[in-house]
Amino acid sequence: MVSWRVAARFFFAVGVVFFFVGLFSYASWWPSSALFGRVVSRVEGDGRAVFLTFDDGPSENTRAVLDVLDAYGVRATFFLVGRQVVAHPDVVEELVSRGHVVGVHSFSHRFLWRNCSSEMAASVEAVKMAANVTPSLFRPPYGFRLPWTLSAARNANLTTVLWSLFPRDYASSEEEIVRKVLGGLEPGVIIVLHDGEGNRSSMVAALPRIIEGAREEGFVFDVLSPGRVLG
Repeated sequence: MVSWRVAARFFFAVGVVFFFVGLFSYASWWPSSALFGRVVSRVEGDGRAVFLTFDDGPSENTRAVLDVLDAYGVRATFFLVGRQVVAHPDVVEELVSRGHVVGVHSFSHRFLWRNCSSEMAASVEAVKMAANVTPSLFRPPYGFRLPWTLSAARNANLTTVLWSLFPRDYASSEEEIVRKVLGGLEPGVIIVLHDGEGNRSSMVAALPRIIEGAREEGFVFDVLSPGRVLG
Protein backbone atom coordinates (compact mmCIF):
# COMPACT_ATOMS: atom_id res chain seq x y z
CA MET A 1 0.00 0.00 0.00
CA VAL A 2 1.34 3.42 -0.96
CA SER A 3 2.00 5.60 2.07
CA TRP A 4 0.53 9.06 2.32
CA ARG A 5 4.05 10.54 2.19
CA VAL A 6 4.78 8.89 -1.17
CA ALA A 7 1.42 9.99 -2.51
CA ALA A 8 1.99 13.53 -1.25
CA ARG A 9 5.40 13.70 -2.92
CA PHE A 10 3.94 12.40 -6.17
CA PHE A 11 1.11 14.93 -6.26
CA PHE A 12 3.48 17.72 -5.25
CA ALA A 13 5.80 16.82 -8.14
CA VAL A 14 2.87 16.70 -10.56
CA GLY A 15 1.70 20.07 -9.28
CA VAL A 16 5.15 21.59 -9.79
CA VAL A 17 5.30 20.26 -13.36
CA PHE A 18 1.86 21.65 -14.17
CA PHE A 19 2.79 24.99 -12.63
CA PHE A 20 5.88 25.41 -14.78
CA VAL A 21 4.14 24.15 -17.91
CA GLY A 22 1.39 26.67 -17.29
CA LEU A 23 3.88 29.45 -16.61
CA PHE A 24 5.80 28.65 -19.80
CA SER A 25 2.58 28.56 -21.83
CA TYR A 26 1.48 31.90 -20.43
CA ALA A 27 4.85 33.53 -21.06
CA SER A 28 5.22 32.25 -24.62
CA TRP A 29 1.61 32.35 -25.89
CA TRP A 30 -0.50 34.88 -23.98
CA PRO A 31 -0.58 38.10 -26.05
CA SER A 32 -0.15 40.52 -23.15
CA SER A 33 2.46 38.52 -21.23
CA ALA A 34 5.76 40.34 -20.73
CA LEU A 35 7.49 37.57 -18.75
CA PHE A 36 9.92 36.91 -21.62
CA GLY A 37 10.20 40.58 -22.59
CA ARG A 38 8.16 43.58 -23.62
CA VAL A 39 5.50 43.15 -26.28
CA VAL A 40 2.70 45.45 -27.45
CA SER A 41 -0.81 44.01 -27.33
CA ARG A 42 -2.81 47.24 -27.19
CA VAL A 43 -2.18 50.98 -27.48
CA GLU A 44 -2.94 53.10 -24.44
CA GLY A 45 -3.85 56.76 -24.36
CA ASP A 46 -4.79 57.31 -27.99
CA GLY A 47 -8.41 58.37 -27.63
CA ARG A 48 -10.93 56.17 -29.42
CA ALA A 49 -8.41 54.73 -31.87
CA VAL A 50 -8.46 51.03 -32.76
CA PHE A 51 -5.99 49.25 -35.00
CA LEU A 52 -6.71 46.85 -37.84
CA THR A 53 -3.85 44.47 -38.58
CA PHE A 54 -3.57 41.68 -41.13
CA ASP A 55 -1.32 38.61 -40.99
CA ASP A 56 0.05 36.01 -43.42
CA GLY A 57 -0.03 38.00 -46.66
CA PRO A 58 0.52 39.23 -49.20
CA SER A 59 -1.61 36.95 -51.36
CA GLU A 60 -4.27 37.05 -54.04
CA ASN A 61 -6.68 38.10 -51.26
CA THR A 62 -4.82 41.24 -50.25
CA ARG A 63 -6.08 43.50 -53.03
CA ALA A 64 -9.70 42.77 -52.09
CA VAL A 65 -8.86 43.91 -48.56
CA LEU A 66 -7.14 47.02 -49.91
CA ASP A 67 -10.16 47.92 -52.02
CA VAL A 68 -12.44 47.80 -48.97
CA LEU A 69 -10.03 49.86 -46.88
CA ASP A 70 -9.68 52.43 -49.66
CA ALA A 71 -13.45 52.69 -50.03
CA TYR A 72 -13.74 53.65 -46.36
CA GLY A 73 -10.57 55.71 -46.10
CA VAL A 74 -9.04 53.33 -43.55
CA ARG A 75 -5.34 52.57 -43.21
CA ALA A 76 -4.14 49.35 -41.63
CA THR A 77 -0.96 47.54 -40.63
CA PHE A 78 0.05 44.40 -42.53
CA PHE A 79 2.43 41.82 -41.06
CA LEU A 80 3.97 40.12 -44.08
CA VAL A 81 5.47 36.66 -44.49
CA GLY A 82 8.78 36.90 -46.33
CA ARG A 83 8.18 34.02 -48.74
CA GLN A 84 4.85 35.59 -49.67
CA VAL A 85 6.58 38.91 -50.26
CA VAL A 86 8.95 37.20 -52.69
CA ALA A 87 5.95 35.67 -54.48
CA HIS A 88 3.91 38.92 -54.58
CA PRO A 89 6.30 41.91 -54.57
CA ASP A 90 3.86 44.02 -56.59
CA VAL A 91 1.24 43.69 -53.85
CA VAL A 92 3.72 44.88 -51.23
CA GLU A 93 4.56 47.90 -53.35
CA GLU A 94 0.85 48.61 -53.68
CA LEU A 95 0.34 48.30 -49.92
CA VAL A 96 2.93 50.97 -49.31
CA SER A 97 1.74 53.24 -52.12
CA ARG A 98 -1.80 53.15 -50.70
CA GLY A 99 -0.51 54.43 -47.35
CA HIS A 100 -0.54 51.30 -45.23
CA VAL A 101 2.16 50.25 -42.76
CA VAL A 102 4.04 46.99 -43.25
CA GLY A 103 5.69 44.85 -40.60
CA VAL A 104 7.20 41.38 -40.78
CA HIS A 105 5.76 38.03 -39.71
CA SER A 106 8.92 35.92 -40.22
CA PHE A 107 10.09 34.56 -43.56
CA SER A 108 8.69 31.02 -43.48
CA HIS A 109 5.83 31.34 -40.94
CA ARG A 110 7.06 28.59 -38.67
CA PHE A 111 7.55 28.45 -34.93
CA LEU A 112 10.67 30.46 -34.11
CA TRP A 113 12.41 28.00 -31.82
CA ARG A 114 15.74 28.85 -33.46
CA ASN A 115 17.25 30.84 -36.35
CA CYS A 116 15.19 33.82 -35.22
CA SER A 117 17.68 36.41 -36.44
CA SER A 118 17.99 34.92 -39.91
CA GLU A 119 14.20 34.61 -40.25
CA MET A 120 13.75 38.27 -39.33
CA ALA A 121 16.62 39.48 -41.49
CA ALA A 122 15.34 37.56 -44.52
CA SER A 123 11.81 38.90 -44.14
CA VAL A 124 13.00 42.49 -43.65
CA GLU A 125 15.24 42.21 -46.70
CA ALA A 126 12.38 40.82 -48.80
CA VAL A 127 10.19 43.82 -47.93
CA LYS A 128 13.02 46.26 -48.64
CA MET A 129 13.59 44.68 -52.04
CA ALA A 130 9.88 44.74 -52.89
CA ALA A 131 8.91 48.23 -51.75
CA ASN A 132 12.07 50.08 -50.68
CA VAL A 133 10.89 50.45 -47.07
CA THR A 134 12.43 49.09 -43.88
CA PRO A 135 9.87 47.50 -41.54
CA SER A 136 10.07 48.36 -37.84
CA LEU A 137 7.34 46.04 -36.53
CA PHE A 138 7.42 42.28 -35.96
CA ARG A 139 4.71 39.78 -35.10
CA PRO A 140 5.87 36.24 -34.28
CA PRO A 141 4.04 33.43 -36.09
CA TYR A 142 1.14 32.12 -33.97
CA GLY A 143 2.08 34.70 -31.35
CA PHE A 144 4.65 32.25 -29.98
CA ARG A 145 7.86 33.76 -28.65
CA LEU A 146 10.78 32.84 -26.45
CA PRO A 147 13.31 35.14 -24.77
CA TRP A 148 15.73 34.84 -27.68
CA THR A 149 12.92 35.58 -30.17
CA LEU A 150 12.28 38.93 -28.51
CA SER A 151 16.00 39.59 -28.14
CA ALA A 152 16.53 38.97 -31.86
CA ALA A 153 13.70 41.39 -32.65
CA ARG A 154 15.22 44.10 -30.46
CA ASN A 155 18.63 43.58 -32.06
CA ALA A 156 16.99 44.01 -35.47
CA ASN A 157 15.31 47.26 -34.31
CA LEU A 158 11.89 45.63 -34.52
CA THR A 159 9.07 46.29 -32.05
CA THR A 160 7.17 43.09 -31.25
CA VAL A 161 3.42 43.54 -31.69
CA LEU A 162 0.77 40.99 -30.77
CA TRP A 163 -2.95 41.68 -30.41
CA SER A 164 -5.84 42.21 -28.03
CA LEU A 165 -8.68 41.00 -30.28
CA PHE A 166 -8.38 37.71 -32.18
CA PRO A 167 -11.70 36.73 -33.84
CA ARG A 168 -10.34 33.60 -35.58
CA ASP A 169 -11.57 34.94 -38.90
CA TYR A 170 -9.94 32.08 -40.81
CA ALA A 171 -12.35 29.63 -39.14
CA SER A 172 -15.44 31.81 -38.68
CA SER A 173 -18.42 32.92 -40.73
CA GLU A 174 -19.00 36.53 -41.73
CA GLU A 175 -21.58 36.94 -38.96
CA GLU A 176 -19.26 35.45 -36.34
CA ILE A 177 -16.37 37.70 -37.37
CA VAL A 178 -18.51 40.83 -37.17
CA ARG A 179 -19.97 39.82 -33.81
CA LYS A 180 -16.60 38.97 -32.26
CA VAL A 181 -14.88 42.14 -33.43
CA LEU A 182 -17.64 44.63 -32.64
CA GLY A 183 -18.33 42.89 -29.34
CA GLY A 184 -14.70 43.22 -28.28
CA LEU A 185 -13.97 46.79 -29.30
CA GLU A 186 -12.38 49.06 -26.72
CA PRO A 187 -10.08 52.05 -27.15
CA GLY A 188 -6.60 50.93 -28.12
CA VAL A 189 -7.38 47.36 -29.17
CA ILE A 190 -5.27 45.74 -31.85
CA ILE A 191 -7.41 43.54 -34.09
CA VAL A 192 -5.81 40.72 -36.05
CA LEU A 193 -7.33 39.40 -39.28
CA HIS A 194 -5.73 37.24 -41.98
CA ASP A 195 -5.23 37.97 -45.68
CA GLY A 196 -3.05 34.95 -46.51
CA GLU A 197 -3.68 32.18 -49.01
CA GLY A 198 -6.98 30.31 -49.06
CA ASN A 199 -10.61 31.34 -48.89
CA ARG A 200 -10.87 34.69 -47.08
CA SER A 201 -14.28 35.67 -48.45
CA SER A 202 -15.94 35.73 -45.02
CA MET A 203 -13.34 38.14 -43.67
CA VAL A 204 -13.51 40.41 -46.72
CA ALA A 205 -17.32 40.47 -46.52
CA ALA A 206 -17.19 41.24 -42.79
CA LEU A 207 -14.74 44.11 -43.16
CA PRO A 208 -17.19 46.84 -44.30
CA ARG A 209 -19.59 45.92 -41.50
CA ILE A 210 -16.76 46.06 -38.96
CA ILE A 211 -15.67 49.50 -40.14
CA GLU A 212 -19.21 50.88 -40.23
CA GLY A 213 -20.13 49.38 -36.86
CA ALA A 214 -16.98 50.66 -35.18
CA ARG A 215 -17.52 54.16 -36.52
CA GLU A 216 -21.11 54.15 -35.31
CA GLU A 217 -19.69 53.50 -31.83
CA GLY A 218 -17.33 56.46 -32.15
CA PHE A 219 -14.12 54.54 -32.88
CA VAL A 220 -11.52 55.64 -35.40
CA PHE A 221 -9.04 53.43 -37.23
CA ASP A 222 -5.32 54.13 -37.21
CA VAL A 223 -2.02 52.46 -38.05
CA LEU A 224 0.71 51.22 -35.74
CA SER A 225 4.12 52.86 -35.66
CA PRO A 226 6.81 52.71 -32.97
CA GLY A 227 7.54 56.42 -33.10
CA ARG A 228 3.97 57.63 -32.56
CA VAL A 229 1.68 55.12 -30.89
CA LEU A 230 3.99 52.51 -29.40
CA GLY A 231 6.39 54.82 -27.64
